[in-house]
Amino acid sequence: MVQKWYEKKSINALCRSFILPGWGQFYNKQPVKGTIIVCSEIVLISGAVATYYMSEAYYDIYNTNPKGEPEKYYQLANHCHYISDYLTLCTVVVWVYSMIDAYIIGKKNEQKKI
Repeated sequence: MVQKWYEKKSINALCRSFILPGWGQFYNKQPVKGTIIVCSEIVLISGAVATYYMSEAYYDIYNTNPKGEPEKYYQLANHCHYISDYLTLCTVVVWVYSMIDAYIIGKKNEQKKI
């Protein structure tokens, strides 16, 4: 059987979600799920970047302020860094979920057409 260029394939949905999380869901005609994934990624990435820069700022204060409470700033820097790492991990989890979901739903859609 010859594959038509306009037929939707699960691998195309997977590739789209690999490039941009949520795009594969839009391709599979699941706009609500795609929007949730895109918004989740934006929030998680923004949070990870913001807490990373906060940790750097606290660490700079710790290094330049020998008087006062340097241990407090060191703990704050570590805490922000851990949160940044956690948010980065969550971002990767949502991205992988997006790819797997796009592929599975794409396969189900392919089977419905047969």
